[in-house]
Amino acid sequence: MKIKTFCGLIRWSFEEYLRFPMLETVIAIAVFGVLAQVTSDIFFYDNFNGLHQMTFVLFMFLTCSVCAVFARGFAGSNSKGEDKLLLSYPLKRWHLFTSKFIALFGTLILVFFTAYSMHIYLALLSPFEPMFYVGLLGLGIQALLAATVTITVSMGTKNEAVSILFSILLLIGIETVAGSENYSSAQGRLRYITAYFSRVVRPDVLPIDEPLFNPTAIGNFTVMSIPLSISLVLLIGSYIYFTRFMEVD
Repeated sequence: MKIKTFCGLIRWSFEEYLRFPMLETVIAIAVFGVLAQVTSDIFFYDNFNGLHQMTFVLFMFLTCSVCAVFARGFAGSNSKGEDKLLLSYPLKRWHLFTSKFIALFGTLILVFFTAYSMHIYLALLSPFEPMFYVGLLGLGIQALLAATVTITVSMGTKNEAVSILFSILLLIGIETVAGSENYSSAQGRLRYITAYFSRVVRPDVLPIDEPLFNPTAIGNFTVMSIPLSISLVLLIGSYIYFTRFMEVD
């Protein structure tokens, strides 16, 4: 497949699934998710320690946005017959799957990363603050997990509304049940890796969650590798099912 054709397919996916008012709504949600943060009082000299608190509300908005957009791109397109129409052209299934994922995931990551960058100004931080990039890492992991879960559900249900509701309820339910002190939740995961990297890059300042987690290098690797492994398995499984077994209606 020519690069020009593949880029055109990515552009079509962007225009089709993020057309007005979808993209504008996602941007508004991302900005609101940043401005609606509630943080406890922190000292100016260690305001980088409050970044993980500023991310908790944004996680919820990120999860809901990713689920809605990916359900529209995968379940909605199949139920409306768009996939069948596209595959009637000289396109392979992996072209369609890959272009959708790149267009949707890339756009959402760009929007939420840009919105999160507002914390550089709001928290009076330097763009070179290492803990800012730890927050981006946490957002990226959660976005990938939400995207792969939604794609998997979409492959099974082929129903946009069901895929959105099931994915959101599953992911938000895990957050609620696990709580902010459990590594199964996005909040707990971010708190752990924040405590670990704070110890590494700011050895002179005790991290906020240090007494709670007592993070280690092995523990940090485990906390990050579990959601990444789950995402990879779901993504590969969905890719194989879409390209080899799924019946396109």
